[in-house]
Amino acid sequence: MDNKSLKLSLFFCSNSINSNELLKSTLLHKNTEIKMISLPCSGRINIQYFLKAIESGTDGVILLTCPWGECQYVEGNLRAEKRVSAVNSILKEAGIENERIITIQPNEKNNTNDIHEKIKNFADSIINIQKAGKVTV
Repeated sequence: MDNKSLKLSLFFCSNSINSNELLKSTLLHKNTEIKMISLPCSGRINIQYFLKAIESGTDGVILLTCPWGECQYVEGNLRAEKRVSAVNSILKEAGIENERIITIQPNEKNNTNDIHEKIKNFADSIINIQKAGKVTV
């Protein structure tokens, strides 16, 4: 893992954060490649997108939603959370026990400090899992 960069896919609701601010926060992670994918609503994400990201070599997937109660489509972030849970169940059945897909719900819109910290913690947990040899895909 020392030579190889960590690859993360970050799906985000275009209504929840300014993409330029999000990009700035993702550039702070040393030795981490973060592919950003904008969505009209996090609730519009399809389970197949998560699985395709993992299949394509992404080490972890992040779904950034609107803060609770602020989804302009009312229940988008609720549907998104259920889909993340479903994909983690599928991965567990496939023998990938550790959660490789997470949902981040900021406390407030455009709170990049909170988002950055959660992305960093997730990246660190994936790195620790890989160093321990617990994830094989």
